[in-house]
Amino acid sequence: MSFSKKGNQHISAVDADGVALAAIQGLYRLVQAQDAQLRAQQQHIAALEARVAALEQ
Repeated sequence: MSFSKKGNQHISAVDADGVALAAIQGLYRLVQAQDAQLRAQQQHIAALEARVAALEQ
């Protein structure tokens, strides 16, 4: 991370914005992965429920 010209005790707004953007992008990728996993699990549950229903007949 680069520091502003005022010294090494301050972080410029541009640096902070870049860090925030990177964090948001990382969280977005995490949410996308979790959504995909949730969809797969829901499909698996539906298939298992169908199998159970068929066995109960």
